[in-house]
Amino acid sequence: MVSRDVIAQLHQDITTAEDAGDRVNADRLRQELARAERAREDEPTTDPNEARKEAAQDRRPAHDLGPGSAEVDQSSIGEVPGVVQEPPD
Repeated sequence: MVSRDVIAQLHQDITTAEDAGDRVNADRLRQELARAERAREDEPTTDPNEARKEAAQDRRPAHDLGPGSAEVDQSSIGEVPGVVQEPPD
C-alpha cells in the first residue's frame, strides 16, 4: 500500500535533489514517484473521505513549493513600486 505521505516525501526529495543540482538522483526519484502514483491509483479505497483528502493534497504542485515556502496572500502586501526613489539631497 502506497500512502500519500510516501508520495509527498518523494515530491520533496525530488525538489531537494534538483536544488542541489543532482539531476541523476532527481530523475531516479521521478521514476520512483511515477511507480508509486500508479500503484496508488490501482489500490481500492475504503475511506469515504479519500476524494476530499486527495483534493486538499493536490492544491499546488510540489515543484511550486520549496523548502520553507508557504502560501502567502499577496493581496495583503500591496503594490510594489516599479521605481525606487532616492531621498532628496
